[in-house]
Amino acid sequence: MEVLGTQFMIETDTSATRLDVSQGTVRVKRLSDGAELDVPTRHRVLAAADHEFTVEPALAPVDHWTSRLPLGPERTLGKWLPPAAGRDAALLAVPFTTQLKRTIFAAATRVSTWDAPPVTLHPDSRLRIRGRLGVSRTVYFGVHLRDANGAFAGRFLTARSAQQFGAGRVFDVTLPIRDFILDPALKHLSKKLPARPFELTVESVFCHTLTHPAGLELFQIEVIPTAVP
Repeated sequence: MEVLGTQFMIETDTSATRLDVSQGTVRVKRLSDGAELDVPTRHRVLAAADHEFTVEPALAPVDHWTSRLPLGPERTLGKWLPPAAGRDAALLAVPFTTQLKRTIFAAATRVSTWDAPPVTLHPDSRLRIRGRLGVSRTVYFGVHLRDANGAFAGRFLTARSAQQFGAGRVFDVTLPIRDFILDPALKHLSKKLPARPFELTVESVFCHTLTHPAGLELFQIEVIPTAVP
């Protein structure tokens, strides 16, 4: 890719590469056949075997989203558990070592992806999560965000105490985005990152417990738009 003066975002996986241009122009060359395209402001291009190589208008952001865990483990972090008798498909938290060398047990799923409109948070947005804990623990709920240009815009989270989660019982929590704060682990970047998680794109949603496994399972995650009176 040759940059001609622009702001843009690139997403890639094993099957496709997507470019979104928010300002300026980017020239893209497909190496398989040498085809080139100039992608202007607010347009995108997708290079994939099953997709026409052409410039398209950028997808307009949306304010709602629902996970599709029953379809499989694609774009998730955790151990995927297929549906079984009396239980929905679930994503089981797995151990993860943070940059601060702490062990957490986390599950996460990608939200804004290259083949769907970006999901944007607003001040009245809410996050709804249905899951289960094997052992009562405090649960941390969070979102990874990026700005309109695709740059990292912070990791925001909120916590709910162990008293709200009975061992072995399904929980269903709805969390106002206004309750989410910048992860304290990013305090050193607070002057460079947004102070609140509003008008930003949701890269992924995550949940975790600390130190010891709690059997945290996630069944469904939703980004819910502004409440209707």
